[in-house]
Amino acid sequence: MKKRYHFMVCVRNCSPKRYFSSEMGFLGHKTFEQGTDVPSVETLILNLQKCKKLKNGSSSKAIYVMACSYGMDSHTSVGNHVVQMFVECECMHSAEQAMMKLSYRNEHSWTAFICAYVDTGQVTQAFDLYRVMKLHGVDPSMYTFMALLRGCSRSRSVELGGKLHDEIMKFKTRDLYMDNTLIDMYVKCGSVLKAREVFEHLVARDVVSWTALISGYAEYGPGEEALRCFEQMQEEGVSPNDLTLVCVLKACGSIRAIDKGREISKEISVEKLRGNIVLGNTLVDMYAKCGALLEAQEAFDNLIVRNVVSWNVLIQGYAEHGFVWAAFKCFGQMHVEGICPDATSWTSLISGFAEHGPYHEALKLFEEMLVHRIFPDAVTFASVLKACSEVGAIAKGQELYVEMIYKGYDTDHFIVNSLIKMYAKSGLLLEAHEVFTMLSIRDIYAWNSIINAYAMNHEGKLAIQCFNEMQKQEVKPDKVTFTCILAACSHARMVTESWEYFKTMREKYNIRPNIGHYTSIIDLMARSGGVKEAEKLLLQNVPRPLYDEGMWASMLTACKMYGEVEVGYRCFDQLIHMNSEEANPICDIIGQDLCKCGHARGRE
Repeated sequence: MKKRYHFMVCVRNCSPKRYFSSEMGFLGHKTFEQGTDVPSVETLILNLQKCKKLKNGSSSKAIYVMACSYGMDSHTSVGNHVVQMFVECECMHSAEQAMMKLSYRNEHSWTAFICAYVDTGQVTQAFDLYRVMKLHGVDPSMYTFMALLRGCSRSRSVELGGKLHDEIMKFKTRDLYMDNTLIDMYVKCGSVLKAREVFEHLVARDVVSWTALISGYAEYGPGEEALRCFEQMQEEGVSPNDLTLVCVLKACGSIRAIDKGREISKEISVEKLRGNIVLGNTLVDMYAKCGALLEAQEAFDNLIVRNVVSWNVLIQGYAEHGFVWAAFKCFGQMHVEGICPDATSWTSLISGFAEHGPYHEALKLFEEMLVHRIFPDAVTFASVLKACSEVGAIAKGQELYVEMIYKGYDTDHFIVNSLIKMYAKSGLLLEAHEVFTMLSIRDIYAWNSIINAYAMNHEGKLAIQCFNEMQKQEVKPDKVTFTCILAACSHARMVTESWEYFKTMREKYNIRPNIGHYTSIIDLMARSGGVKEAEKLLLQNVPRPLYDEGMWASMLTACKMYGEVEVGYRCFDQLIHMNSEEANPICDIIGQDLCKCGHARGRE
């Protein structure tokens, strides 16, 4: 009884400081003598659980040696706990040895190892072990599937997730928790449609189910669907939690749904907002993305605790909307409050100056960023290259590009786009083309960049050649592609080609024209003498919500050029009706010219 009693005392009193810190461990205690009184399985498991909780590797090995000395290492229940203990203590080699000694490996043994592989990022090994487990005739449990689903989420492998889903469907004891994990897995893998399919087949839906689906739409779109799900969730009597509110506010920011965002913010108590920094930061970000900068500032000021993310979303909001000096002020205030700016802080500010000016400030900030040993990313480099192009600092841009190659950013589409634009803006088309040809993989972004480079330098034929070559390479054009090619045709006065590309965009690629597309072709048709045809296209084909002052201004200028007085009056009326600040001086000039032609109508 002496030995059994002392064993229990050790269990009761063990702690990192008192017992487990001892180099002697369980076996090294002087009063722990060899005898016939063997500790029970329950007692041994209790010790294993304590070691697992404390994550003490040396003590875990000591207990395992003791279990081996009593021949209990092959006992299934003890062995499973040993494996789990070593896994938790990150002693994988010891866990493998313990598992090999088991006389019978049940579901718990296999699942412990599968969890270990998943938690260490070895998802392929986890699935390999799962297949070996089935070959041994061991059926998986709910916990096995949960571990594997977690692995699919971490690896973003929708293919593995889909196969696992098929096997789960055959599982008899599915519950809501597993179904919610399935939805979450598909969302994290970017397959929102599959997540929706699982969701629609749920008999019962809780807040976790709804939140997982809403987060998918908030992340991958469409954001409008996230808002519809949120409304339906409330109609079904399911109250949102903090994570739900974070996701739906994120969706509001992505689609600029400011009114809905304000409505949701009213439902959030001040206490909840102040007690949850993630929720508070998301609210600031929503207002900032929607351009409601005063409300963003107010929400920011109401935060009791502010971290670097809080400052970053506010800085980014100011910078994106052109209030770069307000962003700069926030950047300086961070230091006052003892928060060091990170790479995102610097990049947001640099991007703001690179986009809105003054451009030399972007270059200055970049140098300061390097001095502070904050390492730039692809977005930072792309912004600096844009600033270089604006100030004509080509040599600086080339120097930066060498550094980007060294850091492995030379194939990043942001970098490539910015570099080609820099060369194109300076008229260095040979250099732009060289960068393009150096790419091993030419995606749609690269093709758009080079086509736009030729378009902005009035090289319409070369732009068309690139477009034709892109199609031969089976790269599908997008809206940006057609914006560039129509601009190229407009600069080169290629009316027939422009109209053919416009029809191709709609008929072959099913791309709905936007304002830029309509403006380009209407401007080209009008300036080429087809004023009446351009007016007909504008009135019959352009949706009224897309009406733009630039379209009518181009038409009015063309009417003056070709003496199309009647069409000019109609364009004049449209511009006056739109009450555009841009239109007023144009109307005055063209109106005077119309009067000289003897067609004055006494308009103001």
